[in-house]
Amino acid sequence: MSGTIRAILVPIAFFLTSLAPALPAQTPPPQPSAEVLVTMVVTEDDAPALAARVTIRPMGAVEGWPEGKTELSLTTDLRGHASTRLGPGKYKVVAHQSLNIKLPADGWFLIRPGERHPRKIYLKLIYWDCAQVTCML
Repeated sequence: MSGTIRAILVPIAFFLTSLAPALPAQTPPPQPSAEVLVTMVVTEDDAPALAARVTIRPMGAVEGWPEGKTELSLTTDLRGHASTRLGPGKYKVVAHQSLNIKLPADGWFLIRPGERHPRKIYLKLIYWDCAQVTCML
């Protein structure tokens, strides 16, 4: 009986070993993303700016920027934070208050190639005081 089992198992083993080169290799572990987590922190009167609109524009060539998009628009949460992942490059960021009664805050930042640490960008909206400047109503 053992000779019969051996006669069946040997061709099966030979067949399976002949398939081994055709099997795909193990997939390599995922590479860490080249993008950096960037959080914009928007405040107004030293308090979080709820529902402020944050616009991010690339300044020149930016790695990983979506094709055909000129800007990225985000909205701040209850803590005044808006986050996204961005690749290496130079960016301009502008924050607008939801009611548009404060001056927008803007700035720029640079992400260098190989940079991995999360980044926070602080933007402070300033009240537009018509009593101290000439306003055209």
